[in-house]
Amino acid sequence: MEIDLAKGEARHKEAILKVKEEARVELDIERQKQQELITKYQRDHEELQKKIPGLISSATNSLRMETEILEKKLQDAQVKLAEKDEDKEKEIQSLKRLISELEFQLTMEKNSNESFLDDMRKEIKHKSDELEKISQERTQLIHNLSQVQEENTLLQETVRRECEERYELTAALTQAREQVLELKKLSGNFPLSPCSLAQGSLTSSAALLADYGQKS
Repeated sequence: MEIDLAKGEARHKEAILKVKEEARVELDIERQKQQELITKYQRDHEELQKKIPGLISSATNSLRMETEILEKKLQDAQVKLAEKDEDKEKEIQSLKRLISELEFQLTMEKNSNESFLDDMRKEIKHKSDELEKISQERTQLIHNLSQVQEENTLLQETVRRECEERYELTAALTQAREQVLELKKLSGNFPLSPCSLAQGSLTSSAALLADYGQKS
């Protein structure tokens, strides 16, 4: 029984260590996943921040180039108007229509760029919200780990008490065996009073067992 008790205690310890190790491994894996997600969102956020100035600069350069082209066309038109008086009014009207169309295109492109910037801002906000959510989930995981550690501590205490109670039971049984053997010896030497001696010894053993039962 002592060997079985030792084996049981070893198995309990091994199981507790296994549970701790599994919990630690799972926590490390989850923590690594969360860190990878955080790193990815941070990298995406930085890339978006880098793209925005480039887009603004590209749009500005495009508008500047188109404006320069328009100015050159206007100068050419003025030269042609000076050279051809008969086509002056026609060319002016044509240029006005062209300018209106280009201004409309510029307005459309400006609105498109503003819409694109708004979409980028919304995407950045969405990524920031997701990052905040991940941070909250990480905090919850840490809280869950603390609860698991507390439960492991309680389990260890329960196993220790069970081992102590089993040890007491083993001692009580051993004492009972010794008393029975002693009663047998006494009944051989004193055949007239075995009942009284047996009654006293068994009463003592029963008291030990009853005490163990109450503890259990």
